[in-house]
Amino acid sequence: FKKNATLRRAKSDLWREKLRLYKEQKEIWNQTYRSRVIVEGIFSAIKKKNINYLRSRKEIAQDVEVLLKALVYNLTIIGKYS
Repeated sequence: FKKNATLRRAKSDLWREKLRLYKEQKEIWNQTYRSRVIVEGIFSAIKKKNINYLRSRKEIAQDVEVLLKALVYNLTIIGKYS
C-alpha cells in the first residue's frame, strides 16, 4: 500500500478491509503477505521448470496434471536437500 492510501477511497470492501488490517495490525498483515509471496514464488518455480500450460482438455485431467506437477516439484526439492 502507498503511504497516502485512505479508507475513504477504497475500491472495494475487501480492499478496505486489507488496508485497515495493514494500518492497524501490521504484524498480522505481514504474516499473510509473507505467505502470499512464498506461494507465488512456488508457482513461478513450477512454471519455469515445467511447461507453462496444461496439455489436458478435460477438467479432471487438468486437476490431475496440476497435482502431478506439484508432486514432481516437491520431490525435486526433497531430493535436493536430502
